[in-house]
Amino acid sequence: MKQKRTNSMISICRILLLVACLLPFIAEAGPVAFSGKVVIDGAEEEKVILDNGEHVLAANIRGGLPLPVIEGVPFEQLSFTNIASGSGVEIRLIDMGGAVTYNDSETVASYFSDRTDLLSMMSTGYKSEYYKNGLRLEMSGLKPGMTYQLQGFFWDSGPNTSFYLCDGKYPENRSRPIMSTEPAKGYYWTALWTANSETKTIELRPSRRSRATLAGLSLSIVPDRNGENFKTTLPQGNCSDGGPGMCCINVTPQMRERLDAAIANHPWEYDPNMHLLIGANRWNGPATNMPLGEPVHLTMWSAEYALALLDSLQPEHIQRAYLVLDAVLDYQDVDPASPTCGLWPYFTEEPLIEMPYPDYNWADFIGITLLDIRHEHSSLIEPDLLVRIDQAIERAARLVMHRDVTASYTNVATMSSYFLLASGELANDEELFNKGLEKLRALHQYQQVHGGFGEYNTPNYSIVTLDALRRLICNIENQEAVALAGDLYDYAWSELSSFYHAPTNQLSGPHSRSSNFLNERRREVIRIATGIQDEPSPYPNEYNVHEIKFIRRNHSCPEPYRAAFKELDAPREVSRVLLKTKYPIIAGLQDKPVPEGIESQLPLDEYEIRASTYLHPLFALGTANRSVLGHQRRPIIAHFGSSEDPLSLTVHCMKDGRVFHAAQFFSLHDKGSALGVITFATNGGDKHIHVDRLDEGKFSAERLSLQFKVSAMRSDSDNLRRVVESLTRGDDSVQFSLGDLEVSIKKLLSIFGETKTSLIVEESNNSLLIDFEFYDGETRDFDLTEIESAVFAFAVNLSTDEAEAPTAQVHVEGDQLKAFLGRQNLVTPIKPAVGQLLRGNTFFETDVK
Repeated sequence: MKQKRTNSMISICRILLLVACLLPFIAEAGPVAFSGKVVIDGAEEEKVILDNGEHVLAANIRGGLPLPVIEGVPFEQLSFTNIASGSGVEIRLIDMGGAVTYNDSETVASYFSDRTDLLSMMSTGYKSEYYKNGLRLEMSGLKPGMTYQLQGFFWDSGPNTSFYLCDGKYPENRSRPIMSTEPAKGYYWTALWTANSETKTIELRPSRRSRATLAGLSLSIVPDRNGENFKTTLPQGNCSDGGPGMCCINVTPQMRERLDAAIANHPWEYDPNMHLLIGANRWNGPATNMPLGEPVHLTMWSAEYALALLDSLQPEHIQRAYLVLDAVLDYQDVDPASPTCGLWPYFTEEPLIEMPYPDYNWADFIGITLLDIRHEHSSLIEPDLLVRIDQAIERAARLVMHRDVTASYTNVATMSSYFLLASGELANDEELFNKGLEKLRALHQYQQVHGGFGEYNTPNYSIVTLDALRRLICNIENQEAVALAGDLYDYAWSELSSFYHAPTNQLSGPHSRSSNFLNERRREVIRIATGIQDEPSPYPNEYNVHEIKFIRRNHSCPEPYRAAFKELDAPREVSRVLLKTKYPIIAGLQDKPVPEGIESQLPLDEYEIRASTYLHPLFALGTANRSVLGHQRRPIIAHFGSSEDPLSLTVHCMKDGRVFHAAQFFSLHDKGSALGVITFATNGGDKHIHVDRLDEGKFSAERLSLQFKVSAMRSDSDNLRRVVESLTRGDDSVQFSLGDLEVSIKKLLSIFGETKTSLIVEESNNSLLIDFEFYDGETRDFDLTEIESAVFAFAVNLSTDEAEAPTAQVHVEGDQLKAFLGRQNLVTPIKPAVGQLLRGNTFFETDVK
């Protein structure tokens, strides 16, 4: 139990006990005679514990210790407060491990003497100190069709105590660990099920070295329940209150049905020979040389698949999960001398040593998945496999600790903080735990100092960051860590609420890192977390890999931000600082913010990355004033269409069919109009934003262009068809419409050395491509350091009426471009240079006369 909730929990428990005592009377009218007995396996004779609701003195059972008596009531080893209505209910207690000890009776009495809430749930104690053992409760005399609630109390729990309740083939939710500074602190657990026979077996299994005294049991009938699957909760507080509520996941039959369907219809197939998922390669980044479409066995998705198999609780799935986990663990680098020790490759077909740039994030992603399995399903895992999982987690955690990503790399820094904290708790390793706390403090300080996240407002990674913060809030016991994570969780929702466009159910721009759209699953996560919908929507026809994780994304948006997600009746403008730094860094980069020797050439004032977003019932247009046109960057993006069929408009610089990361971006924004300027960094990235930087501005290309792309979220988009049919073009401009919305794109200026620019429009892969082409021909070498001018300027306007758009103009003065949009302007160098100098020497003004 988190220490800060201890007092309130005691009050809550008293209420729960009172309710438990009243439930049988609610279930059946009239006086009820309670009877039942507890049988200790191996005792010489069975002893009745309750008779007509009264405690009956029983002989000492397997302990030989005198029974303490408090307020005239003897403490039994295990006793009931409230046997369910109806006679003959019996619970047989079986020690599964043989390692049972009992507390000194005087010590027990002293601990319990001031706990009046426990006088009806009491015992000398069943104390466990074991690794894989536990206590089995075999119940008989139940009434089929009745819904029962069995409640117990753990007392004298050790630090980080974690127990699991198992119901035969249906082991359920992990008990969240408690940090107990006083042995007398404790917590309640509850098992809830609808009986389908007269018998029921429940097991209490500890995780790792956990120990606790089971201090009491209470069994009652719960009225008006429909027959749901067996569920357990071991709460750290009231799951209905604001923060901890997201920690209690109620897996309804509908949700379990969806999970089973997602497993059966996973887009990648299970290979029964390799025991891994196999599918066509979708990665084309610098980390891998595997061709697109090549069949590959996937490590990370296989690990998440194993977690989903365990979540399903189906015996055949659980058996498959063992095989998958065993296979995934085989591909971790376990060589202590290797620089990638603790890491996994993307694919088994391309070992780490063959990857051009191993992706160190796989240690976090797979490691956290293993932690989820360890936390929630360890009672299902065989001891030998559990040991391998623990070893893999520790190896991955040490790699994460030594890699030590910066706080600007938001989603990975957040995952790393949680991973180190949780793995440190699991292994009782202070070094890992302290490093995790240090990283979390740095992440919190970064947000406070800079005004936001390095990875701001991103459809992809905002959800990953929220997932990591939720895990931290629910699973970590350190009060400082929980408080810091709570602040960051609140800020993350405030940021998302500022930019959410309710008419399309999309996150408007600008995006630091993203795809164009919130896919169906991410939209549903937000809609449920904000109260727009209560239950998951019917399972879609198009299955995707994110579906297998939806059960775990039980987020809760803070109440003050919820209204912004629900509707947009009138236009709304957002102007918000997303990042404030001393130097003009690129959000999310892991390298040094300023190359050596450049710092002295930069102005000394601070730099802001500011979002300007216009949210209109028919569209949303968002821009960042300065950024990089990277593959995952969306410094300018528009959304329009409908919630069912949304479209987006984005801009990228392209080289030979791939995004060219040396392009820098600056913008001015006025409601539905934006003016964009692109320049080029001699130290910019080629295929990746920083992994393969240009060597002193040199690169080769067959084709260079600036590409505007209208994309559809759905493969059969009717709105995209209508856009294509409405399109008209001039020499330097394109216009199209969708209902009452008119969109125009116009080139204002294009200079790229001696090359000429031409306009090409075509449809491709469920999108409309509008290319302003700089070069198309034989492979040619380019050197940005020798090009005097390389700049492109354009204007975009989205409007729904005849109102005039603000005037957009640009002109060159010497080695600078001056751009004007209405009463705003910007000035930027046009000669390629180091990216930080281009961004540092770009200036903005407003209210220009």
